Amino acid sequence: MNLGMDIPADEQLSPFPFPRVVVVELRGPAEEVAAVQAWIEAQALYSDATTVGVFGGKVSCQMNVVVGEE
Repeated sequence: MNLGMDIPADEQLSPFPFPRVVVVELRGPAEEVAAVQAWIEAQALYSDATTVGVFGGKVSCQMNVVVGEE
């Protein structure tokens, strides 16, 4: 599965000192994408997902995720 995330090399991944929105693009088998979406939803302060396309058994979706400390 391809987790299409572009993060600048000097950017720390966590913890964020304040909430921010991160756009995550997921592509892969539907079951794996659903599992990763569920994990992200459990970790994030807020998230939503938009399915971009379905190609056979593969899914492409984009998530807006709010991460950081409340």
